[in-house]
Amino acid sequence: MVPTRVVAALLGLLAAPGAHAAGPPWPDTPVARLKALVVLQGFNADLLSHASATLTLERWCGAHRLVPEGRITAELNRAASKPATAEQRARLQVGSEEPVEPTAACACPAAAGC
Repeated sequence: MVPTRVVAALLGLLAAPGAHAAGPPWPDTPVARLKALVVLQGFNADLLSHASATLTLERWCGAHRLVPEGRITAELNRAASKPATAEQRARLQVGSEEPVEPTAACACPAAAGC
């Protein structure tokens, strides 16, 4: 299931003036909403079938001409970090006193030095 904030962001992109190069924003009709649901379900399937949500979003937005050519990047907001839950600690096999820090993943080639 696609998180609510992702759906809201995608619908915002679809409704933004000039966001979809093929024509005007979608009308607020039952048929248009059904079409939007189908598009979002396709996005959800893509998201679930790929390891990188960021790359999937970048490709999907490019295919639907929702953003100008460019890259979507994910940035870690350390200020928003939350402590690991008991379930997360169990999955990581770490004790309650061990520090658990988020790590930034990089999909760049090693030569890029990211």
